[in-house]
Amino acid sequence: METETELTLIFHHGGDFIKFGSADLQYIRGQMCVWEGLEVDFLNKLDLEAMVKKCGRYFNISHVWYLLPKMTMLDGLRELVNDKDFMDMVSVAKDNNNEIELYFEHGIQVPLIITPASEAEPEVEGQSVIDVESVQNVSEVEVEVQNEHDVEVQNEPEVEVQVSDAETEVDGDYDAENEVDSVVDGDSDAYTEVDDDSDAENADLDAAFVWHNDYDGGDVQENIIHENVIHSSSEEEHNSYHSEELKSPISTDDEFEGKEREVFPQFNEAEFGQVHLEKGMEFETLTTFKKAVSDYSIALGREFRWAKNDKVRARAKCKNEECHWEIFCSWSNVNRSFQIKTFETKHSCCRVFKNSKANTKWVVSKLEKKLRVQPNITYIEVFDWMKREFGVHVNETKLFRAMKKARELVEGSLKEQYGRIWDYAHELRRSNDGSTVKINCIPMPNGPPQFQRIYISLEACKRGFKAGCRPFIGLDGCFLKGYYGGQLLSVVGQDANNNIYVVAYAIVDVENKDNWKWFLTLLHEDLGDYRQHGWNFMSDMQKGLIPAMQEVMPGVPHRFCAMHLWKNFTKKWKDMELRGVVWQCAKATTPAIFNAHMERLKRKSINAWEYLNKWPKEAWTKAYFNEWCKVDNITNNNCEVFNAKIVKYRGKPILTMLEEIRCYIMRKMGTNKLKLQDRTEKLCPMQQSRLEQQKVESNKWTPIWSGDGDGNRYEVQNWQQKMDVDLSARTCTCRFWQLTGMPCAHAIAAIAYKNHKAEDYCSRWLTLGAYKASYNYFIQPTEGQEYWTQTEYEKPVPPPCRRRQGRPKRQRRKDSNEAPVSTTRLRRKYPEITCSRCGFEGHNITGCGNVGVPTRPKKRKYGQAGNVTAEDDTSNVAEAATGPNEGQTEVELTASQPTTEPSSQPIGTFDGGLIGVRPPPIRGPANMYHVPFPRGAASGNQGFMTFMPTPRGPPRGPPSGPPRGPN
Repeated sequence: METETELTLIFHHGGDFIKFGSADLQYIRGQMCVWEGLEVDFLNKLDLEAMVKKCGRYFNISHVWYLLPKMTMLDGLRELVNDKDFMDMVSVAKDNNNEIELYFEHGIQVPLIITPASEAEPEVEGQSVIDVESVQNVSEVEVEVQNEHDVEVQNEPEVEVQVSDAETEVDGDYDAENEVDSVVDGDSDAYTEVDDDSDAENADLDAAFVWHNDYDGGDVQENIIHENVIHSSSEEEHNSYHSEELKSPISTDDEFEGKEREVFPQFNEAEFGQVHLEKGMEFETLTTFKKAVSDYSIALGREFRWAKNDKVRARAKCKNEECHWEIFCSWSNVNRSFQIKTFETKHSCCRVFKNSKANTKWVVSKLEKKLRVQPNITYIEVFDWMKREFGVHVNETKLFRAMKKARELVEGSLKEQYGRIWDYAHELRRSNDGSTVKINCIPMPNGPPQFQRIYISLEACKRGFKAGCRPFIGLDGCFLKGYYGGQLLSVVGQDANNNIYVVAYAIVDVENKDNWKWFLTLLHEDLGDYRQHGWNFMSDMQKGLIPAMQEVMPGVPHRFCAMHLWKNFTKKWKDMELRGVVWQCAKATTPAIFNAHMERLKRKSINAWEYLNKWPKEAWTKAYFNEWCKVDNITNNNCEVFNAKIVKYRGKPILTMLEEIRCYIMRKMGTNKLKLQDRTEKLCPMQQSRLEQQKVESNKWTPIWSGDGDGNRYEVQNWQQKMDVDLSARTCTCRFWQLTGMPCAHAIAAIAYKNHKAEDYCSRWLTLGAYKASYNYFIQPTEGQEYWTQTEYEKPVPPPCRRRQGRPKRQRRKDSNEAPVSTTRLRRKYPEITCSRCGFEGHNITGCGNVGVPTRPKKRKYGQAGNVTAEDDTSNVAEAATGPNEGQTEVELTASQPTTEPSSQPIGTFDGGLIGVRPPPIRGPANMYHVPFPRGAASGNQGFMTFMPTPRGPPRGPPSGPPRGPN
């Protein structure tokens, strides 16, 4: 028994609406199916469309209608569009015993209304009086139209049909400008007259109607059809673009000369899980059929085997011998295609989760699209995705191989891309005229040349940097994560808003002096003479960079990154106070402040002071920085930011990586150009923000005019602190103005006293004009690899692989001073291990290489472990010295004996000192004598050790006297 929430739906599908004269609207050529027991809460319009598609395998549903009970179709049809209409339909169904009838239109055929001539209105002069609905676009006409006004046909009812002037079939596209109206002009010849002796309902429907794909009707006559029955398509649909796919039906008149041919379904590519196979389906190639069968079986979770597989036929059967599932496809000479001729659809076997047809090739085909959308997906995520989307379990080995091949398809081959490096250089120079691209290869005697390095500096980057950026250049290098390794060298500047500005980059095989010298030489040629432009450089202590810089540009201002200097300092000195003094020295802006901090460090640790004092002061502290570049950076963060941005590209093939870097620079320049395009202030936002902070600090200072004629010299005071400010020279005692190009708090106080604006005293390199000048140039786009010009150079091979054993590390080793990843819990730090044999740190007894050193006894606390006392401990030590055999001679040094060298020297007392190790301290009696530790050896006990000699071997004869023990 049905409940109130269950409906019975009667579907009418596959047909068309038609109306004969004044008769009621009819739905002809359709089919009917009944769905019972459907719960309303789980239904909507999309579910209804999906249900009717399964009934007739339809691909399109244009309109859905439901019929009001006890009403005619002309007046009772209501369209189902949204959820409100759906709820109205449910309410109507509940009033009709939970039953409702639905009618579906499939958007393929739209009817015209036929009116018998006897019921038609009188003909108006100059027009054909036809009572039909407005039709504008007729794409296919199946009515034979004559050029005469009247055509008499015997034994047929007289029927008038209104059509357009188009007398021939319109195949495919149409012209929207040639649309015709619903009422044909008087000079039109297109109509047909039929005798009314015969019944109109027996007329040939195929000859009496005009069928077309779609129409765009105007005003619909209400006396012919209800406005809720037929809705015309919007004009935008007709004016929209239609693809060039051949979707028109096959013309039997043209290709088969009137011979009727059975039309079989054509296979169309579908998404996984939506592959449909049926008997008689045609395929273009046998490979397409095999791929479709694989997707079909994997989606069902069944395995199959190829019973027959050659070039013209293929037969697949279920792997389970008891299952009768089978499909056979072969070439059809009649249809000139591959066709399914045998298909047993039902499986009697169980579902499987590991399918052998989900091989590496199949997994690669599915992974390729996924990697293009999500390039950084991991293996675990791919495994879960395959299990969730395709219902198969792929083992790790197969997944690893598939991921590797899929990445090669998406990103390119690691080895083959080196062969097109010359073509890429030619494309860059073609698209970006004036760019510098240099490639060096090592000639090989018995083969193609070997790639060594490439240098790239785009024309827009060079000109933009020299036009508006400050003459401050950061140099850095980072390792590549690809199979062949290498180093990426970069040159990064800084624009007026403190954004990074990439000038040039290069890929070299190894980081050394030769490569750095080659890189700096090309950079010097691109940017111009460093003396003329006043270039200032900052870098880390890279391998070979400092001597290469001195050779290429001798005497150029070169700063060191204070962060790397501080990290090297903290490796030797862990004291927090000492580590803080390093930053205080680096941030000092005057020599007086710098010297005060250095004296403080010298009093704390002379060794730490000597370490910092050996570095050139103009390389790491603001007090001695060059004032020309107007940048007071003490760290090389510009290059570090660039390295962090391209870290995801550094593991890709060389051409893919170079293109990703170029596209990143192009996007960055375009974004920065639009960021401040509408700003009208004088300074850039970053500089204006910093200037506002200085304005707040200026309230604490009081300017006093010195009395000069120009009013530019001031003494700015804050209690006992005094600063000399010169507005004409733009200098201050604190040197902040000279270093940054921006007035300091002392200068702003003097500027305000003069009633001027601080923005007018800033350097031109900080203004918005300089910022826009940097981005007046843009990087020209390049073409894809398939459009590159083939150069005549010999294709180089990749450099030799420089890989260590084991899995390569793709993450940087973090320093101990870096902040931990977790912010909620403090990471535990353990002390460094100490060897129990030799006493050195860094290893234990298992990895100790100091052979010959006796093992130190474990420490025992007095009064514990069996109430061990000092006397017992003394006896244990003596026993350890004499050994278990009685009668052994014991040699001992006591306080009463002189430290004469014995004839048989024990371990640790050789003339040349220790043999590379320190004997462990052995706890003995209270009167044991301490021997100074030999010079040159490591010591952990302030240069002394507790010495207990090793006993001699057993005597050859009886002892001459009683053994001596400790006093």
